[in-house]
Amino acid sequence: MSQSIFSYFAWGIALIALQVLVGNHIHIGGVAMPMFYLYPILILPSDTPRWVLLISAFLTGISVDIFSNTPGLTASALLVVALLRPVILQVFAPTERGDDALIPSVRTMEWSGFVRYTSAVCLVQATAFYFIEAFGFFRLGSILLSIVATTLLSVVLISAIEMLRMRKA
Repeated sequence: MSQSIFSYFAWGIALIALQVLVGNHIHIGGVAMPMFYLYPILILPSDTPRWVLLISAFLTGISVDIFSNTPGLTASALLVVALLRPVILQVFAPTERGDDALIPSVRTMEWSGFVRYTSAVCLVQATAFYFIEAFGFFRLGSILLSIVATTLLSVVLISAIEMLRMRKA
């Protein structure tokens, strides 16, 4: 158990550093920004208590916000993700898993299920992030373009991270 807690913590620190040092400086076409820091929240087991999920999301988001000079933006978007993640996971979880806790990964959900789950979470996060950032609907076209582009880029990069993680395990 302590090994898995350490593993989640290490992934979180590494991906926050990757986001702050690399991800925040990538803006493909001025609209797409990768969001690596979602991955540790994505792979938490399904039986993780709601309060642990919320605190993890808040601490991850506020850590990114501190180094990105976006006070509360990432934290608030990740809290929306943390609130909706159990429902999203329930929708995309395999039905034949029984009563066991699900650890979202390619091994437990297959590629199609994991990519759909990741896409839904990334879409929720990008939508919350860009609408909170814009604080209105005035540039709706550019906001929607940013949401779609960021979601696609994040899904591709999170899938690559999952491939690396599965290769090492």
